[in-house]
Amino acid sequence: MPVLSAKVDIDGPLRAFADLRQNQIPFTIARALTMTAIDARNQTRTLEERVFKLRNDWTRSRTLTRMATKQDLTAAVYTDTANRRTGAPDYLPRQEDSGTKTPSGRVVVDGGAYIGVPTRYLTALVGQIIPGWARPQQLLQNIKSRGSRRRGGPEGPTVRGFVTMGHVFFAATLKSGNKVIMARALGSRDAMPMYMLIRSAHIPAIFPAFEEVQRTAQANFPSNFSKAATETIANDLLRGSGVRVKL
Repeated sequence: MPVLSAKVDIDGPLRAFADLRQNQIPFTIARALTMTAIDARNQTRTLEERVFKLRNDWTRSRTLTRMATKQDLTAAVYTDTANRRTGAPDYLPRQEDSGTKTPSGRVVVDGGAYIGVPTRYLTALVGQIIPGWARPQQLLQNIKSRGSRRRGGPEGPTVRGFVTMGHVFFAATLKSGNKVIMARALGSRDAMPMYMLIRSAHIPAIFPAFEEVQRTAQANFPSNFSKAATETIANDLLRGSGVRVKL
């Protein structure tokens, strides 16, 4: 009885499986991790808008991601809000973990460094988003440079301090010994505290960034892995066509 035999060449499939294991699966995982990190970064930026009164886009723009690669299957979300010019450290970790804030050295009165804490009187005058001229270091600089001058000509009343927006800003020391930046309306004798100047401040934990990143990663990674796998398979099928799929 004749024997029928067939020979199957499995080298090609084995090579394809090896490529899948060594290259495509790690690439898919890396792509999914990066997509998830971007999702978590965007959610963290949204959280920053809810938690903080942001004067500009600096904080959001310095909330960043590190991409995963086939060689390093780790993606990260991190902040980099350190001030390279002044040496002030990244301020967001303290908002997440709590801690003590100390003066940066920019707000200086009588040789001592302070933290300027805005009062409700300041925000009532300039609004919730404090403009650059109304920040404590700039006010103190203007107060020091303007000094005393007469308003309305040589015979006018002496104005001591920095005049803007119909108010005179000046530094003062209260009976308690506390330093403040005060302001009074022109023509008025009543002055209100604009900034309390303090030596240190306890920062409570109000920025749950870790929990936000963890929640987003757990929720989004499965679907991102499916998307990345679809992208990888599609690009393999389209290889050589000049067309590329990117989700």
